[in-house]
Amino acid sequence: MTTTIQPNEESVDKDSRFLTFVINPNFGFSADEEPWSSLLPELGLRACWSTPILSTKGVVLGTIAMYSLQSREITDHERKIVEQFTHLASIVVERKRAEEALRKSEAFLAEGQRISHMGRWAWNIKTGKLTWSEEQKRIFGFPSDMEGLTFDDFAGTIHPEDRTAA
Repeated sequence: MTTTIQPNEESVDKDSRFLTFVINPNFGFSADEEPWSSLLPELGLRACWSTPILSTKGVVLGTIAMYSLQSREITDHERKIVEQFTHLASIVVERKRAEEALRKSEAFLAEGQRISHMGRWAWNIKTGKLTWSEEQKRIFGFPSDMEGLTFDDFAGTIHPEDRTAA
């Protein structure tokens, strides 16, 4: 579905509420209606095509807009390219947001472990490699930047008389 913006209607920058392409093949805004619109002729811009970047749940993540020096409609080929770009952009934005949420979650966990003096660890029995949180390393006296800890490293921290019980 295509929505065409006519003079005196909603501006191109508000197109995300339409959840579809917004096409303005011939800018006709007055500076009184849209303060930025007076820049368009100065820049030689005559048309705009804009589409929202939607998440997998249909939430608007942003907008991709293309401008033309000629007053014209978008072609089917150009529309397909824009659809591919908006799809790729949605993947990038959602992934970046997920990565940021994970970083925040990990930071909260690390802070909680630091405050409570508790750590966490995982042991890959097949390789013998241990993965320790910074607080776990601190508790056992290892440098926080030490990598590649093994079960033998852990066992070395146990008092010799207690090793058989551990």
